[in-house]
Amino acid sequence: MLVGALMSRRGWITFLRAGTALGLLVIASAQANAGGLAVHEQSVYGQGSSFAGVAAGGALSSMFWNPATMTQVPGIVSETDVSSLFSYANNTPTAGFLSGPPFSLPGTSNIQDATPVPAGYTSYQLSPNLWLGLSINAPFGISENFPDAWAGRFYASGNQLLKTYNATPSLAWRINDWISVGAGVQIQYAKAIFEKGLPGAEFGLPGPLGGVGSQLTLRGSGWAYGATAGVTLTPTPTTTIGLGWRSALNQKIEGVLLTSFALPGTTAGSVNATLDLPDIVS
Repeated sequence: MLVGALMSRRGWITFLRAGTALGLLVIASAQANAGGLAVHEQSVYGQGSSFAGVAAGGALSSMFWNPATMTQVPGIVSETDVSSLFSYANNTPTAGFLSGPPFSLPGTSNIQDATPVPAGYTSYQLSPNLWLGLSINAPFGISENFPDAWAGRFYASGNQLLKTYNATPSLAWRINDWISVGAGVQIQYAKAIFEKGLPGAEFGLPGPLGGVGSQLTLRGSGWAYGATAGVTLTPTPTTTIGLGWRSALNQKIEGVLLTSFALPGTTAGSVNATLDLPDIVS
């Protein structure tokens, strides 16, 4: 009986360890897939602590991850955060099966732009247990600049620009000394510009397609709406546990398709695209 109990206990421990590892792998995979566009630098305080426990509070900017943390800040408070991203990426082509023009176009130097990331937060304590807040953020984006003549212009995207601006009004309620809840609405505006190179004179094509600079350009903008919610638990005066959620956003981009060889003032047509931005759980 004792041996059986020990075997059963060890089996449960193994099962729990495996389940925990699988759960962490799924979460990490989802975060990695979304990480290409996500801008994490929404709090200077959070960066200083490597975002450890940021959903449990510590600064007003924690409300980005968990609106319930507003109840930790009494009165009327505002916080402004400004960060900058200095990323680097270049492209070095290797020799291929085909050589010579147009297959011998060069690589690139740095294609990334230095990007400022501003964020603003304000909270107002309406009553002893009720808070009203507003956060302004740019949570997703990308900016890349490629030269006209580079080895991947016909096979990859050219210049890319995606900017998003979120306004999130929210409410937080302190139920008692050890539990608070919060919820809000996300309102997001997005602007997108994507370019794609076209083959031209380097492929022996005549007329308006001639020239390495021929390209297609998509320009558009759109709106998306979502939610945010969270809870904080304070079981002891020195321990706070936070859980926050920002919903997925289904961004509808509508715009026009431009070509470098169209007549002035004309477009190649209207375009519609969907950008699915993920849920964020902290």
